[in-house]
Amino acid sequence: MDIKINWPTEVTTLYNAYVTNKNDETLRDVSPVEVAMLQKYAKSIGDYETMYALFAESTTVRTFDEWYALNKSTDTKQTRQWSIYEAHFLQN
Repeated sequence: MDIKINWPTEVTTLYNAYVTNKNDETLRDVSPVEVAMLQKYAKSIGDYETMYALFAESTTVRTFDEWYALNKSTDTKQTRQWSIYEAHFLQN
């Protein structure tokens, strides 16, 4: 069952401002909750590139295999867990 969400105007306006250049400066005064809503909105409309840009600290989009290889080269448990999470996120 598909559920349609009526997104607040603030979210769609922020999305439109951010999506044009994906400049993080656009999000300078935005709360973490608003960024999460922005990411959920991007996902809901199938804009995975924007969703990833909001999630990642880098603009480099890696494949699952690249993330897995990176995971093997990291040396802390926390970094390895985070890499596995990101790899799983990208694959799904």
